[in-house]
Amino acid sequence: MTEVEGKRLHIANHLGVGADPRGEGAARIHCPPDVCGSTGVPHLGVLALLVDTLGGVLASLAVEPDIVVTTDLTIVRDPTLRPRSVTGIGEVVRRGRSSVTMEMPLVDDEGHPVGWGVMSSAVLPGGEQSGRAGRLFERPGYETEAGVVRPPIHEVVGIEPADGPDDRVGCQVEIRRDLANSLGILHGGVLAMLMDATAIRSARASGLVPGLAADLVTEEMTIRYIAANRVGPIRVTASVLAASAHAVTSRLEARDLGSGRLTGLATARVAPTS
Repeated sequence: MTEVEGKRLHIANHLGVGADPRGEGAARIHCPPDVCGSTGVPHLGVLALLVDTLGGVLASLAVEPDIVVTTDLTIVRDPTLRPRSVTGIGEVVRRGRSSVTMEMPLVDDEGHPVGWGVMSSAVLPGGEQSGRAGRLFERPGYETEAGVVRPPIHEVVGIEPADGPDDRVGCQVEIRRDLANSLGILHGGVLAMLMDATAIRSARASGLVPGLAADLVTEEMTIRYIAANRVGPIRVTASVLAASAHAVTSRLEARDLGSGRLTGLATARVAPTS
C-alpha cells in the first residue's frame, strides 16, 4: 500500500479516486497495470469500488445530516475494453425515507461507454460522520507517476486464497483501517474486490469449461450487503451455478469469520478476455 509519513493511504486514495472535471456528480479512477493484472482489463472489483465510493458520497449529500450504508450494488461492463481511466457519472434517481438509489454510467477518458452501475443505500440517523461526504470532490483524481511500478492491487489489499471447510473455492482478507469506511467497517468496494477475485479463481478451478482461457475477467456482478463486516478476517466462497462454452456464473457468499455472521451474497459472471 502506498504510504504517507509511515501510514498506509486509504484504498480509495491509493487508487486515485477523485473528482472528475465533468461535474460534481462525477469521479474518476485511472487504470494502470497494477489494477488490471495480466489481462490489461481493469478488475471489476476496482470499478465497483469507484461506484460504491461515488454512490456513497452522492447518497450522503442527499440525506445529510443522516448517513448511509450500501445495501446492494450491480455493475456490468464490456470485458473487451482496456480504458486508461474510467469515470462514473452518478445521479440520485430516488430519495426515499429509508433508502436512496443511484445510477452511474461508466465512461472512458474520451466519453465512450465502458459499463454501468446501480446501487442502493439505507438511510441511518446521523452522528459523528455527518458532514464528511463532500470531501471526495475536494481532491482531484491522480495518475501513477511515469516509471513507478506498483504491486498488483490484490496484493496491496491482501487478498489471499482461503478455501471453505466444504472445499468450496474461496479468498479472504483482513479488515484494516485503510480498507474500512468512515464507520470502521470493511468498505463495500473492498468486499466487491474480494468477490471478484473469488469468482475468477472459482471459474478457473471449476474445470467445467475446458475452453476457458487463462486470462479471465468478471463482466458483471450483483451484490447484496446483508450485514456489516466488523471483525474479520472476511472470507468469500464460491459455488458454480451455471457454465456455458463462454462463461461461468457463480454464487458468492461472504462471512465475517470473527463474528461468524453471513455478511453478503452475490452472483458473478466470469468470461475470457478477447
